[in-house]
Amino acid sequence: CGVGCGPGQVCSAGQCMLECVGGTTKCGSKCVATETDPANCGGCGQACGPGEVCSAGACALVCGGGTTKCGSKCVDTKSDVANCGSCGATCGGGQVCSAGACVLV
Repeated sequence: CGVGCGPGQVCSAGQCMLECVGGTTKCGSKCVATETDPANCGGCGQACGPGEVCSAGACALVCGGGTTKCGSKCVDTKSDVANCGSCGATCGGGQVCSAGACVLV
């Protein structure tokens, strides 16, 4: 008698336990949103890599600074000869990518 549980805990079978609400999941000793938490993306302990964010429970690459996601990397389609203008559009020999178009050197 007289033993109370702490904030965010409930008493179940004589034990104080963490109660996760609002769509959160218990990971260790805290509640996390596995839909958006990059350290627990889609499940406890599933961390996203560098440059990735957690969205809808999956890690995804986010490209910034005017770059475009091509496969698993970010490229500048205005100057990348392997992705000129769009992903996979390769410039031919003797050409460079300028303003997103293959041009002769």
